[in-house]
Amino acid sequence: MDIKQLEKDLWESADDLRANSRLTATEYAQPVLGLIFLSHASSRLHKLIQRIEQEDPTAQKMAHMVKTVPNFPQQTYETYIKNALQGLNALYLEPEQRFNAVAQLAGGEPLGAYLDAIMRDIETSYPILTDALPKTYSRFEPDLLQRLVRVFNRSALTHASGDVFGKIYEYFLNKFAMSGAQEGGEFFTPPSLVKTIVNFIEPDHGVIFDPACGSAGMFIQTTHFLEDHHLSNTKIRFAGQEKSENNKHLAVMNMVVHGLDATGIKQGNTFYERREELVGLCDFVMANPPFNVDAVDATRCQVDVVSLPTPSKEQPNIPIPTALDYMQAAVTEKKRLPFGLCGVTKRKSTANERTDGGADKNDVVSNANSLWIQYFYSYLNATGRAGFVMASSASDAGGRDREIRQQLVETGHVDVMVSIGPKFFYTRSLPCTLWFFDKGKPAHRLDQVLMLDARSVYTVVSAKSHVFSDAQLAALTAIVWLKRGEHDKYNQLLASYLNEIAAQLNTLPNLAISSSSACRSLATLLNHFTSFASLDELNKYKAKKDKDGNDIPAPVAITQTQWQDYQQRVQTAFAVLGKADNQATNTHGQLDLITPETTLPESFEPLYTPLVTAAQQISFNATDNITHPQLVSAFTCILAEREAIQAMREAIIQRHQGWLALVDEAEALRATQSKHWDKAAIKAARLALLPSAADAREEERTIHDGLLACIDGVLARLADIEWLHTRFPDGKYADVLGLCKLVSRAEIAANDYSLTAGRYVGVVEAEDDLNDFAQRMREIHVELAELDNKAATLGQAIEASFKELLG
Repeated sequence: MDIKQLEKDLWESADDLRANSRLTATEYAQPVLGLIFLSHASSRLHKLIQRIEQEDPTAQKMAHMVKTVPNFPQQTYETYIKNALQGLNALYLEPEQRFNAVAQLAGGEPLGAYLDAIMRDIETSYPILTDALPKTYSRFEPDLLQRLVRVFNRSALTHASGDVFGKIYEYFLNKFAMSGAQEGGEFFTPPSLVKTIVNFIEPDHGVIFDPACGSAGMFIQTTHFLEDHHLSNTKIRFAGQEKSENNKHLAVMNMVVHGLDATGIKQGNTFYERREELVGLCDFVMANPPFNVDAVDATRCQVDVVSLPTPSKEQPNIPIPTALDYMQAAVTEKKRLPFGLCGVTKRKSTANERTDGGADKNDVVSNANSLWIQYFYSYLNATGRAGFVMASSASDAGGRDREIRQQLVETGHVDVMVSIGPKFFYTRSLPCTLWFFDKGKPAHRLDQVLMLDARSVYTVVSAKSHVFSDAQLAALTAIVWLKRGEHDKYNQLLASYLNEIAAQLNTLPNLAISSSSACRSLATLLNHFTSFASLDELNKYKAKKDKDGNDIPAPVAITQTQWQDYQQRVQTAFAVLGKADNQATNTHGQLDLITPETTLPESFEPLYTPLVTAAQQISFNATDNITHPQLVSAFTCILAEREAIQAMREAIIQRHQGWLALVDEAEALRATQSKHWDKAAIKAARLALLPSAADAREEERTIHDGLLACIDGVLARLADIEWLHTRFPDGKYADVLGLCKLVSRAEIAANDYSLTAGRYVGVVEAEDDLNDFAQRMREIHVELAELDNKAATLGQAIEASFKELLG
């Protein structure tokens, strides 16, 4: 199953229905997510019942009796199944609550009321879901709801395996965030940032806490990380806190739909509700808190402030407490602000302030960023790691914020700081920073902070949206591995890239043969046409009249010279193509076909043979003890063939375009008037050599695209390896100008405790880089395509309005 295509199809179908309804994205979001939830619960239950029936003879016998014995009480069977499900982490649904029953509901009872009742019953049976499920289906237009249910009643979902529903749920959360549903999208952290945090801190055991958990995206990505590394989640306990009741419900549904324990998700304002049982005990903390919250009640926060005795006139010999002393006191006293409150001001109510429940008469914290930062730090245990998103301004803020940063730096636990460029969030385009703490850093790394400036690392999705590609995310993660001295992980990444290249190269011969076969099919049809069609056929004209009744002039006649020239070129090309098939060892690979300036290869074998040979020299087994010199040797071997790979790509495009141009020329010669022009067969053969449609599924990909995708995959992986190799040629960490630098606490102190990566890594001198130019051209292309789509949509709306006005 192509899960990405399924996600896209489901979203487009559901969103089309919303566009034709009276519902806003916000009103539509939770009911749609509720249907995904119910569909998933039904599908999971169906699979577990099948498993129980296969493994339990009694269940199997009862199932048979339900189907064959008249009046056998089905409820007896259902009760047995319900008991058998205990401990299998599944929701039991009564038969009439399952999604197939909903989809088959007759027109008697209103579907909206029926769904509302199901959701209420599920919440009653499973208290963890109390108030989490949507119960607003009665507000939907009946026809809209019927069609929406049909969208999610597909066989692809009914028979889905693995975490398909979880991925679909995440996809819809993402899309609703981008469309502005659910409080401006703030409940949803962009996947690129979530993946970066998870990859850097590697949460694989113990208590994982998110004090601003939104829709639980951090937890879900953690499970993906565990799956990717073949680790069990049985050693994990998730704990989350979320201020918004609506978002807490989203989180619970998200956890349950992924088969995770959601009992640790609590609603509460993190500023004032402390989760004291977790202070100093979490193995990992991850979060994307709201930035720049103002008017937090300073008096209510004071309870978390650590206070230690300092030298005074009365006690001059008391040692000055260190940052680590404050940290230890916070853990002992179960407090969350080891380094104190940030800037406190007198309460001044304004229309634009972003408040968080503070009492009107109390002093307020004017910006809560440093509160969040200390919360994340204080929840960690003695070896814990934290990763979180924060406003870029927090890395350089002055006053008390600077003093708090100083204390954090002095602990030695600030591990990595990553500057992220704009457009990663859906509802705001400002840049941000990722902070990483590691209380378990070895002694020799306590004086090191990795500054990583990733502002120039991104992939354009749209004019308003950037992401990290998988390769970009892997490259950033690899830098962290090298900084930690985890060279085996780095080598395994390079080995996996080389294995991908080898696999792609090994498929080249068959793909090239498919290309040759497609060209041969089209060539045969064109050769037949030029061998039997006549000039009289092509020049035959049946008189036609225009809309005013006037005779349309006959087209200019095709001359004998034009026709013979075309015949000769097609037949010569056809003969040489046949010769290439019979003499695959041809080493020239060139043929003048259209014009003296246009050359087409007779055979691809001279091009792909050395590539396949190279592929045999670069494969690695996962169990091999791979050394970096071996990887460099393999990379160098395949890099030497890059020009050949690029030449093959150009040759393929040239060859396909050459034959397609002959088809176009034939049609210009009015070939369709000839009975020897097999229109259907030529259309099919022509399609194989064309690029696929923009919205084509993977299985609909043309031969042309399949071959180019293989070659492009090789070139892309080569570029990925080259990016890393040119920056870290020895497979060891090194500072890279404009990208990364290891800095000491003394250097940070000399820079006024700034934790902005760009301040340390330096700036690469601007050059006329073709890659930068190509990237900007891609961005412009995306922007133009979006504007074009908007213009087309607006034009259609205007046209529809005119038609409506004019009747």
